[in-house]
Amino acid sequence: MRKYLKLLVILSFILLLSSCEPLAEEELGQDSNFRDLKAMVRVNGKVYGDLSFVNSAIKCDVPDGEIKTSVDRSQIPEKDDESNFGVGYEYQYSSEGYLTVKIKDRWYIFQTLEIDNGPIPEMVANFKAKVVDSEADRLLVELLEVPRSFRYCFANKGASELKVISLPIDNLDLAGAGGVKISELREKTVEVYFDGLVNNLDDELSSPIELGQVYRISIIKE
Repeated sequence: MRKYLKLLVILSFILLLSSCEPLAEEELGQDSNFRDLKAMVRVNGKVYGDLSFVNSAIKCDVPDGEIKTSVDRSQIPEKDDESNFGVGYEYQYSSEGYLTVKIKDRWYIFQTLEIDNGPIPEMVANFKAKVVDSEADRLLVELLEVPRSFRYCFANKGASELKVISLPIDNLDLAGAGGVKISELREKTVEVYFDGLVNNLDDELSSPIELGQVYRISIIKE
């Protein structure tokens, strides 16, 4: 009888240990982002980190190089043409301090680690617009001005040829707007940064123009 009781205690202890292992793994694993760093690449002796912004000013799809080796996501690349997220990714040189990496057919902006909390790079698609209406979760705006480099996003149409644009307010920045509420934004001018994707441009569609991913909406002081 004692033998069976001892065996039962041992089995119970083993089961207890095995049930605790996944919990420890979960606390330190991907769910908590404890081990992972941001996506990084090293090129010509410099390490660049992913900004998660699409470069919409790309004019040529020809790469300048390719990522050939990779380290674990928890590590910083130490060799040129190395990343911490995989191999086979093409890259292009960009303006000083930036590199553009092709991921899933889109060119993403990477920035040297020396640049910290700088402005959104000029390669990110943007435009200015006037707020014509606001709702609890979005703004309706009319395009006023778009830089020449990004007019192709709107099929090179002029502002007067475009329908209103619907903007989700998830990334609306009201800082510096003087305490203005969303319901008071009508007639205000905003600056919008987005990923360059524009949907519902067709005039035959009654729904407003929709953008891909909106990075930031800022209120322009008058």
